[in-house]
Amino acid sequence: MLRHIWVTPKQFCELTKLSMDEMNSIADEYGFVTKEENGQLYLDLMDFGYVYKTVHMIKRVDLSKRYEPFTEDDLSA
Repeated sequence: MLRHIWVTPKQFCELTKLSMDEMNSIADEYGFVTKEENGQLYLDLMDFGYVYKTVHMIKRVDLSKRYEPFTEDDLSA
């Protein structure tokens, strides 16, 4: 189960080692799940990690290669 970890933009930058400009660039490209509480913006760190890492993993897949489908042998343990 994916849980939310809400962090401020400053905390986000500290945890991910990104600058505010890099964070804003990523937000423009991928978006963030956000909430506002007592006038403070919070970003969902877990959503960012899942979406951002998944998108980059997919981008690394070489679509020019033909991948064979799974067979029954692959599925047997």
